[in-house]
Amino acid sequence: MGNWDDYYYGTINIGEPPQTFNVVLDTGSPYLWVMSNTCESCVRAPRFYTSYSKSIKITKERATYTYGSEGVMGQIVADSVTMGGFTVKPQTFLLVDQAAIQFGNPTRQIGNQILENPISGIMGLGFNTTDSTNGMPFWQALASGGRLAAKEMSFWFARPGNNPYTELGGAFTLGGRNESLFRGIIDFMDMPTSPRKYNSLWRLMMTSVKVKGKLIPITPGEGLSVIDTRVNIINGPEEYVSAIWNAVPGSRPARNEPGLWNFPCSTDVFISPSFGGGEWPINPKDLSSGPVPGGDGSMCVGTITHFGKPSHWTIGTPFLKNVYSIFRMEPPSIGFAQLSAAATLPVVREEKEKKKKKEGKGCVRGFSCF
Repeated sequence: MGNWDDYYYGTINIGEPPQTFNVVLDTGSPYLWVMSNTCESCVRAPRFYTSYSKSIKITKERATYTYGSEGVMGQIVADSVTMGGFTVKPQTFLLVDQAAIQFGNPTRQIGNQILENPISGIMGLGFNTTDSTNGMPFWQALASGGRLAAKEMSFWFARPGNNPYTELGGAFTLGGRNESLFRGIIDFMDMPTSPRKYNSLWRLMMTSVKVKGKLIPITPGEGLSVIDTRVNIINGPEEYVSAIWNAVPGSRPARNEPGLWNFPCSTDVFISPSFGGGEWPINPKDLSSGPVPGGDGSMCVGTITHFGKPSHWTIGTPFLKNVYSIFRMEPPSIGFAQLSAAATLPVVREEKEKKKKKEGKGCVRGFSCF
């Protein structure tokens, strides 16, 4: 399946002199990592050379970070990291020398390849309050150090247009929000405090889902939802995902693809989740990843899945493309707002690059960093 949306990523500089990398912006994990030049199992993308940096500090600690059934392994190091005009020095991160390590029985996932050219790593935007080995996430170090105008970050995820190579993927704002990209009030919802094992992640509690007006209630305590900017699916417990697709005429589980559902491409699927506040409709375009490969074109692949028998939800970009999202540190909460008219139009890279030079804003392939 090669027709899924690209990862949303930004650009960082590491070391002195700086080495430049594209990294996925990931609210579903707290860790920063990039590929080492010694990684033989990594894809061909820019890699970090420790010998080039005068400010690198290499520790004896090794770590493994897991993503579903795969993971990466490497050395814990520290160096200067810069993004969008902000610098953290030193910033702890993992220098990966082994990639795509398999754990147990691999589960097929849409876009589960961890590394993909030209992406060199992942910047975790979650929380890290207890693990001194892996350090504090970049955004959290800035917020805790009083270097952000507001202790928050916000996202606008652009829907791909005709040419993703000439259009920006959206906007990532550190320390505030871009008010030209949303309208109306921001519906902030406090993050649940339990279970504690998810405290390093941005999360909400889903309370219900509507499918073409039909209410599918979520049992209290079973709607824990990690709001994850890295993934391009909405993954949830099989019971609820099956109920959602069973409400769509003609849908059926995908053959030989556990966790996937297919539905008639001629059917517009209307789904609106709620997280205790208002309902947030998802554009039907974002609920399909295209026709079933090898089929006759009549059935499409849905982006709402139940891979790996999960006990919680992972809410990825099929939902996030439909809202302006704000991740707030104090009090710990996530806010959604309706997109403005400006946010529904493709943004051509050349025009944004001119604006960047005029205003001094950090504009990158995946996002504009303000």
